[in-house]
Amino acid sequence: SELAGWVAGAGLMFAGGAALMRGALGIAAGSGVPARIAAATIVAFGASAPEMAAAVGLVREGLAADVPAMIASANLANIALALGLAALLAPVPTTGAGVRRGAVSAVLSVVLIGVWALSGVTLGLVAGLVMIAACAVHAWRLERAAAAGDPDPEADGHEDIYALERAPRSLPLAAGLLVVGLLLLIAGAWLGVPAAAGLGGPDPGGAGPWLGVAAVAPELGATLAAALTGRLAMAVPAAFSGVIFNALAVTGLALAMAPQAVAPGRVEALVLAAAGVVLAFAARTLLKAAVGRIEGAAYLAAFVAILILSG
Repeated sequence: SELAGWVAGAGLMFAGGAALMRGALGIAAGSGVPARIAAATIVAFGASAPEMAAAVGLVREGLAADVPAMIASANLANIALALGLAALLAPVPTTGAGVRRGAVSAVLSVVLIGVWALSGVTLGLVAGLVMIAACAVHAWRLERAAAAGDPDPEADGHEDIYALERAPRSLPLAAGLLVVGLLLLIAGAWLGVPAAAGLGGPDPGGAGPWLGVAAVAPELGATLAAALTGRLAMAVPAAFSGVIFNALAVTGLALAMAPQAVAPGRVEALVLAAAGVVLAFAARTLLKAAVGRIEGAAYLAAFVAILILSG
């Protein structure tokens, strides 16, 4: 059935992202790449790998119009679902190094996507390359901050959540994991995209929410791991990083493959609603108070309501 295909595809994309990330981290460690650089780039890339696979799958299936909805759903899940669930387990701190930086960058990213949604303009290769370059600059800034001694949880120590210390030190094994990860991502997209399209129906953007929620599993797992191991200081900047990589790198890749515009109606509404949630949480960081259970439940309710209303 389509639901079974979606579940199988989501599982394969999650496993593929994890294998890809561990393989890449193993190669980085075996090559002498500093952990802070690996954490600022490879970890964030690996966490967004399922979204990238989903975006490529959508474009190849002729469903490029569903990409903005997929990105919006993933960003919504990064903030409202992941942090909302974490807040039910323990108060989520909104202070600390990297939080403000991540909040500002995430806001700029979603505002950019929101302006695109409202404009109705079709973007293509040039815009895609600019977005990818902007994401590369973001990763470079993280690495520079860590190198300068700024203890940013997003760039220094974030690898603990992903068990960087357990990344394979054997280069052949790491390369094998990298290849396996790519194959699993391709297989997951091959199964998941048609299933999500069937579940989403014929309307523009229908497959997007299904794929966006499925692809955010690595970020959700990392946030819950942070909550369970007392590392929630890393959770907020990590969530913002997921938003940034999705909005810039994944969207940029999709635009580089096929020109697209944000479809009016429910896709546009979903993009703007997801941006609103990111803006709300970014504003929440200005209060410098932890997010507790009541607010976490409110974010979860908003997540469910937005997906239902947009569907």
